[in-house]
Amino acid sequence: MIWNDTTMIDEALEQLKKIVEQENEFIITSHVRSDGDSIATQIALAYALKQLNKKVTIINKDPVPMLYKFLPGTDMITISDEIPEHPRVVFYIECSDEERPELQILGKHFIVNIDHHITNTMYGDLNWINSSSPAAGAMIYDFLQIMNITLTKEIAENIYAAIAADTGGFRYNLSANTFYLCQEMMKTGIKAETANKNLFGNYPATRVKLLAEVLATLQFDANGKVAWIVSTDEMLTKTGATPIDAEGFIDCILFIEGVEMALFFKQFSTAGVRVSLRSSGTIDVSPIAREYGGGGHKYASACSLPGTMGDAIPEFLQRLKQFYEKEL
Repeated sequence: MIWNDTTMIDEALEQLKKIVEQENEFIITSHVRSDGDSIATQIALAYALKQLNKKVTIINKDPVPMLYKFLPGTDMITISDEIPEHPRVVFYIECSDEERPELQILGKHFIVNIDHHITNTMYGDLNWINSSSPAAGAMIYDFLQIMNITLTKEIAENIYAAIAADTGGFRYNLSANTFYLCQEMMKTGIKAETANKNLFGNYPATRVKLLAEVLATLQFDANGKVAWIVSTDEMLTKTGATPIDAEGFIDCILFIEGVEMALFFKQFSTAGVRVSLRSSGTIDVSPIAREYGGGGHKYASACSLPGTMGDAIPEFLQRLKQFYEKEL
């Protein structure tokens, strides 16, 4: 499967155009523990569809984190545990598989799968996948073009935020097109500085307190080529922080001299251990994430591990060194 084949992408967009022209009502959803790309992309798509006089409902399992409340349109997001039987067409945004929204599905839907991860399982009735895109939000610009939708400031601010968030503040998955898209967004009059400040520089004190706790767990393996940190429920309670406050912590250790792979183990009371993986650009971390039922990009992936921290971390580190024996 070629995830950025231009012919396949063009065909998917043409099919999407026909569906949008035929239908009048849509549902948009995304993965649990929504991040900047998933939230902003949903909103940008909703604004675009509304401009075509379509009825749109955004349904997520989790509320919008405070970090992203500055985005225009967050009030359109409904929190629910289920996707109703109607309308027929449901957009799944940035979901590598159909279980990622963790919602009860009522009825049979036509699923439009929009994603930029190479690990997507192609579960949709229509799959629009572009692994060369810096963010799912960036793909919405192509949808605007093919549908002749006006790029408004509300849409532009969300697309810009999606790109900025999913590239880690313009550090990952960059190309000339990434900056071209941001330029197009800024032509609408949005202030990139404002979005950047909200995404990367307007943190609550609880985040900084949590960062101190997490960095105190820093350890190295594989002769310094692997660095890893841990966040526990106890740390969250102690600092008054939330899981979203830990966004981007992994970058603090990825850029340590000599580190080629960074790991961030996060405890969830009811979901075992979640591990985020980042590569400095020489090691593809997506295969081991897939082995554990996860996915993502070549240099940024994640997966879930069963068991407690005490069991999951050493077992995963052992498997990691076996998996990447030649690289590490």
